[in-house]
Amino acid sequence: MLSIIIPTLNEEKYIPILLNCLKNQKYKDFEVIIVDCHSDDKTKEAIHKFKYFLKIKIINSKIRNPGYQRNLGVKSANNERILFLDADTKISEDFLEEAVKEIKENNIEIAACQIYPDSRHPLDIFFIFLFRWYLKILYPIIGFNGCCLFSLKSLHNKINGFDETIKLSEDFEYTKRLKKLAKLNLLKSASIKISMRRFEKQGRLKTGL
Repeated sequence: MLSIIIPTLNEEKYIPILLNCLKNQKYKDFEVIIVDCHSDDKTKEAIHKFKYFLKIKIINSKIRNPGYQRNLGVKSANNERILFLDADTKISEDFLEEAVKEIKENNIEIAACQIYPDSRHPLDIFFIFLFRWYLKILYPIIGFNGCCLFSLKSLHNKINGFDETIKLSEDFEYTKRLKKLAKLNLLKSASIKISMRRFEKQGRLKTGL
C-alpha cells in the first residue's frame, strides 16, 4: 500500500481537484494523509466531502511550514511507501497504477515524475519546459522538487525527514541527503500537471526568472 501525504494551507479551490483525481485512480491501495496548518478558508470542509470515497486522515499542524507538515504526515503513515503531493497538482486516473508498476519492476526507492503546466499560456509552457529539462539533466546532482515525490518511510526517518528550518527549496535539500542512501530516479511512465497560480499572482517573467 501507499501513503499519500499532502500539506495544505487555504486550498479550498485546489484540494477538491486533487482529491477527485485520487478518487478516480485505477490503483486503489492507498491512504491519504492531509496535514493542514489551520486554514482560514473552507479547506477542511472541502476535504470532508471526500471521506466517503477515500481513506482520509486529517492532521492539524501548529506550524505553517511544508517541511514540518510533511514530517508530521510521515509519522502518521501506515505504509513504508510514501508519496508527497502538493495540494494544487493534477494527476491522470492511471498515474498511480503506472508509477507503482514502474517502481516495482525496477526496484526503485526514490523517484519523482515529469511535470507539465496546467495552463496554455506561452510563458508558462516555456518556463516549465526549461525547468523540466533542467531537472532531467541535473537531478542526480541537485535533487528533486517535492510537488510529486515517492520516498520510503525508513529512508525518510534515517535522514530525520525534511529540514524544518528551511523555508524555500526544502525539497531539493531533502533529496540531496536522500541520494546518499539511495539512487534518485525520474519516472518515465508518470507525469503530473502543476498549478501556475504563483506565476499568475506574482508575475510570469519575475517568477520564471
